[in-house]
Amino acid sequence: MIPSYDSLCYLLPPWRGKVEMGGNVVALPPTFILPHKEGGDNRNIMSAREEIQLGNEALQRGDSAKAIEHFRKVFDFEATDLQKRIARNRLLDLGSSPEEISELSEKPVKRKGQSPPPRKGPSQKARKIEAQRISELHDIPFPLACQIVDGRCSLEEILKKKARRAQAQELVSLLSVDRALAYQIVDGRFTVQEYLVRQALKEKVRKEEALAVEEADKSLGMLYFKELSREKTPVILRTYGQRSKGTLQGTIAEIVRYDFYLDTGAVRLVRWKKLKTKLLSRAADEEVIKTLMKMNHEVAEMRLDPVRSIAERYVVPDHLLEQYQKDQSIIQATMRGGEMIQGSINWYDQYHIHVNLGGDTSLLLFRHALYNFEVPEIS
Repeated sequence: MIPSYDSLCYLLPPWRGKVEMGGNVVALPPTFILPHKEGGDNRNIMSAREEIQLGNEALQRGDSAKAIEHFRKVFDFEATDLQKRIARNRLLDLGSSPEEISELSEKPVKRKGQSPPPRKGPSQKARKIEAQRISELHDIPFPLACQIVDGRCSLEEILKKKARRAQAQELVSLLSVDRALAYQIVDGRFTVQEYLVRQALKEKVRKEEALAVEEADKSLGMLYFKELSREKTPVILRTYGQRSKGTLQGTIAEIVRYDFYLDTGAVRLVRWKKLKTKLLSRAADEEVIKTLMKMNHEVAEMRLDPVRSIAERYVVPDHLLEQYQKDQSIIQATMRGGEMIQGSINWYDQYHIHVNLGGDTSLLLFRHALYNFEVPEIS
């Protein structure tokens, strides 16, 4: 009895060039070629058969996951009904559900060696000619023209992008803006006029800040600090601390707009913020200042912190300071730490008030640290 084609391939354990005939195992020669089976593609049948063979081998090794993978691949090819039935039975035995197997059966088959479907549309030569015509007529790159011919995009879309790019480039040249900002103007997020107004405001703010820095550098307070630094005069800073007894002593090594760099004798300079400073005096005047300075204990008990907001600071009008300086009136200043100082005004600027306490003794008040300022009644 001659075994059938299907029994040779599928009804025996994984086929390795041997078949069973009449109870005897017969080896087939290496050049044995299975006959072509009518009604199907022999290449696809061989691929499905190979997957079944690999699945059976995986079962023998005890690798169920690999076996499931190969049996599922049978449905990717144009397999015979017997091949599909064998793969389905194996998958059911391995725990796959009938619904999963039905979904595999409905998948489009993959024909091994099948060439891709022919391109729809014009021939390659006609496509190239049409793309060249569009490219020359509308001055667009040839690859984009090919996309138009292939229907991937429309001519209107390409021309619109080209016009947008040209407008953005023109704005870059005229306004010296970066390309991203130019595209925002072209897309209508804001107008050129709005951009110019915004730039004018930025320039105004920049000039005002530069002028403020320049004025601060020329202010009487900055000149005073530079003099102390140049002469290396030891100074004492009264700072915010517990019950306002915090002090910092050293020489001013460098001054920037908002900070001091103090040489306190340590390895590194100490950077100290002006905002944390209430009073500054020469170290030589310290003993005299201690005898002249009084304390407002009610304010001291409040333990006030520095006021960072300019709007919340105690403000002394400049015209009053000018009048007190001109009349040499005795003023009384109470600081946020409770320190009370009486004396006459030597000079003042936007940030400081320099007070003469008598003789050569003087003290610098930081206006941001003022709690109260008045002219006391002298009997």
